[in-house]
Amino acid sequence: MLLSELKPGQTAVIKAVKTGDLHARRLYEMGFLPRTRVSLEHVATLGSPIIVGIRGFSIILGNHDASSIEVEVISA
Repeated sequence: MLLSELKPGQTAVIKAVKTGDLHARRLYEMGFLPRTRVSLEHVATLGSPIIVGIRGFSIILGNHDASSIEVEVISA
């Protein structure tokens, strides 16, 4: 499942970041590393951007970024 497919309130664990090296590096620097827990806090009215909770922070991501992060849901 992709991070962009989560529903608000769901929690997941990052499995992989599937994008080019430079783009992946930027996501890694923001904390989107494998085995890190994330939660979807809010989705904008038109579906993008989304607000993701990660490591005690809220980060805003566009669909392009969220679609490159593979996750496994751990709670609904």
